[in-house]
Amino acid sequence: MTTQWQAKSQAARSEFIFVDTKLKRDAFKEVVKVNAMRKLHNRRQRHQSSHLYPTKGGELQLWIQSTAQSKSTPKREYPEIRQHVVNHPVTTCNEADQHASMGTPAGSVATPETVSCVSSYSPYNRLGAGRCDPFRQYPYQTSHYVDRLVDYYVNSRGCLLSIELLSLYRADPASFSSFLAVVSTQFSATGSLHPAIFPDEAESQALRLLNGRLENSPLILHEGTFLAIALIAYLEECRGNRATADLHWNGLKKAIQVKGGLQKMILRKEVYAAVFWIELVANTSRDCCLGQLSPERYLGQARSDQIDMIPTREDFAQEYDRFFRRIILHVSDSRSKFSSSSNMPECIISCIRQERNEYQQRLRKTKMACLIYLAAVRLDCLPDNPEVFDHFVLQVQHNPYLQDGQRILCGEELLHFLYKGIGLSDSQNCQFSCLLSRLMCVTRALPEDEWDASFGILSYFLSIPYDTSPLHELVNNWQ
Repeated sequence: MTTQWQAKSQAARSEFIFVDTKLKRDAFKEVVKVNAMRKLHNRRQRHQSSHLYPTKGGELQLWIQSTAQSKSTPKREYPEIRQHVVNHPVTTCNEADQHASMGTPAGSVATPETVSCVSSYSPYNRLGAGRCDPFRQYPYQTSHYVDRLVDYYVNSRGCLLSIELLSLYRADPASFSSFLAVVSTQFSATGSLHPAIFPDEAESQALRLLNGRLENSPLILHEGTFLAIALIAYLEECRGNRATADLHWNGLKKAIQVKGGLQKMILRKEVYAAVFWIELVANTSRDCCLGQLSPERYLGQARSDQIDMIPTREDFAQEYDRFFRRIILHVSDSRSKFSSSSNMPECIISCIRQERNEYQQRLRKTKMACLIYLAAVRLDCLPDNPEVFDHFVLQVQHNPYLQDGQRILCGEELLHFLYKGIGLSDSQNCQFSCLLSRLMCVTRALPEDEWDASFGILSYFLSIPYDTSPLHELVNNWQ
């Protein structure tokens, strides 16, 4: 028989509360108010519980280059954290099914972590504006809340994110948990409901997966490891936790060094991870860039006497100045030599001219990165072979993901399509990506007026209508 105390205890834990309708109006309001305050208190307590753990944010400290050193590193004991994202035993699938489910090309690098995958069956059978999603596959068993976050991520930017780009996040357990942490944080800031997956819990799970991976094989690093670190560093940067973001950023740089440098990784066909390092450079306020880790320092020209020298911010500023002077020289020289490629595809123009709202403050930097990349490709093609740039732009325009005229392209997607290097060699891809990271390092420190002038000069150079200001006014503001 249930006692009165047990009944009250069950009522306190219940999702509903029964109110006697015969109560007076004031008493009725008081009961409803107390119940609402209790629910709000429980929700805040659940959300803040993971902040109380002293190990939060300090797990990623195992970036070493010796297996013997990793064994001597004391292991942290992590507290038990409520798991909304739970690892379950996974079933294996063959490589063909894996590529089909993840949306990755068959020629991409397969990692041991991505060989195991399970289906996450969801009540939702469509992804974004009624588009069917046959790739609803995740690296571990998930709940329907994950599908809700994925749908939110796809629709929140005003565009349908391509399956190819989304598959990069979900191809690895660590990167997928990091992705859930970033998306649930944005959901908390912009959504009307509190997410069922808390950012701190997803981040803690990603860090545990990374630590376990680094303890087992600190010298064998896969794409999912780099992507997970980049997403966690990006998340801490958005939160304003500079000390923790620096920790993850330094770990990312050491990981690139262990792998042989940015250029070596790109030449190994690991473009799918490298594009997100460039995106991270374009979207954060770091004082250093990943491009300086490449053996080729300036504009792809190796110099043996400077191979061990680390360029300074002044070196990057001089390179930035040389880059824009070359652009202005080509624009002012002769319009007859510069008549090709005057019609930029509408998908690129709409992306560059897209206005940003309060939730897209970083979109401006990704658009700047896209303009720099396009300008670098065009400078490399002029004046010897200008039709190469026409072919490059044509291939971007004919990408199957850009065929829908109703589709709005975001900066990250455009940068991804450009960086894939359609029609470019691996060495050219590497050269332009390292140049992009160095120039974006300088761009982040520019004042507002010089930023706008640089953006206008790049748009003018690429024949993208942006500003009504004449070229000489833009040049004066830039100088």
